[in-house]
Amino acid sequence: RPVALYAYGHVDRLERPAVSILARAPIEAAPFEAVQAVARRLAAAGTPLVMGMGHGVDVAVQKVALAGAPPIAVVGCGLGRMERSLRPAATALVRAGGLLLSPFAMGHGPFDHDDRERALVQAALGEAVCVGAPPADSSEDRAAAWAFEAGLPVARVGEYYWQAGELASSLPGRLDTAVRYYTKTVVETPSSGRAYQALDRLRDLAAEFPEANIELPEFRFGRSAVTAAD
Repeated sequence: RPVALYAYGHVDRLERPAVSILARAPIEAAPFEAVQAVARRLAAAGTPLVMGMGHGVDVAVQKVALAGAPPIAVVGCGLGRMERSLRPAATALVRAGGLLLSPFAMGHGPFDHDDRERALVQAALGEAVCVGAPPADSSEDRAAAWAFEAGLPVARVGEYYWQAGELASSLPGRLDTAVRYYTKTVVETPSSGRAYQALDRLRDLAAEFPEANIELPEFRFGRSAVTAAD
C-alpha cells in the first residue's frame, strides 16, 4: 500500500465511482475490441474510467474515455519521469478534466519492477474492475486476482452483455443499464451459459426494487420457455 499518491490535474475525479480497466499488450483483436466497447459504454453513461498511462491499449481506452467522463490515469513512475512520447496524451487528459496519479515520488523511475504496484493502485481505485485478457502472471493479471480476493466486482471481457450487466449493477444509479444488459444476455445469448444467471439477477433486482417495475424476459432454449417468475 503506497504511503501517498502524487496527483496532477483534477483531484475531484476521485470523488466519483469509477471502473478500472486492466489490459496490456500483447492483446488479441477480440478482447481489444471488447475492452473498447465496455469503455465506450461506460464513458457514454458518464462513468469515469481508471486506466494505465502507457502505449497501445491504454491510448485506445483514453481516446474512448475522453468522449465521456474525464478519466484517471495511473503512471508507473514518478510524474516527472514520464516518457516524452506519452506527455502529449497526458496533457490532453488533464486539459479535458482528467487526473494523473502515481504511487511514486516525482523523480522516481521508471523501473520495470514498479509496474506491479502501478497495476494494484489502478485496480484499487475502481469500485469495479474490467479485465482485458492480460498475459498470465502479468501485472494486470495479478492486480485482477487481488481485486477479486478483495471483494471487488471483476469482469473479464468475452461475455460482453453479462459483464456489462455485472459492472452496471455494482455501481449506484445504474439499475436501468444493468437490467438492459441482463435482459440482452437472456434474450440474445440463451445458449451462452450465462442466461440462467442473468435471469436470476433480474429476479433478484425485481424483488429488491419493486418500484422499478422491471419487466422479466422469457428465456427460450430449444423448445422450453422459462421466465424469471418460474
